[in-house]
Amino acid sequence: MLALLGGRGKLLMAHLVETGEVTLDDVKEAEKALRKGPRKEPSR
Repeated sequence: MLALLGGRGKLLMAHLVETGEVTLDDVKEAEKALRKGPRKEPSR
């Protein structure tokens, strides 16, 4: 999907918010996840 919008995450998020696909609560949850940092993959 990012490729369709020139690889810009901000544009994708703006589009999803404007179309109602993403709510403010969704954005808040995403913000929490971003603040935590990337998830670590379990070691094999």
